[in-house]
Amino acid sequence: MDGSVNRGEYHENAILLNPEEFLLLWDALPDGGSFICCVSKIPPVQDLSRHLHFNHFIIASDGPNAANHLRTVHFYASVQDSTPVKSNSTGRRFSHAQLQFFLGEFIFDSLSLKLFAKFRCPQQDAIVPFVKKLQLKEIVGSYAPCE
Repeated sequence: MDGSVNRGEYHENAILLNPEEFLLLWDALPDGGSFICCVSKIPPVQDLSRHLHFNHFIIASDGPNAANHLRTVHFYASVQDSTPVKSNSTGRRFSHAQLQFFLGEFIFDSLSLKLFAKFRCPQQDAIVPFVKKLQLKEIVGSYAPCE
């Protein structure tokens, strides 16, 4: 894939980030965690796209790096954050919804069958549920930690 995504697949209310917007947001957020694992397979573009879409993630870009054996996938999901806010005029409290993002980066190495994964999110406690939601085993088969 050349970084362009068939955006017609997503709900009309979804906030869509192009690859440049994704990278700007990525650079603005703190590191949230990462891991490296050995995988039994590297999913084809269409299979990964279908899997991520089914699990409510949106792909910003998916394509080879300068080294042909490396493929980088940038994806994200929105996080609804409801923070209590105090009204100045009445003193009543209400909830103000703010949209934030969970961002992920997969780098697949087809020579070593390794997956390098990184995640960023302003809400650190939201990262683990999103990583679980990825259902990694379904897209890469069996996997194990490696260096």
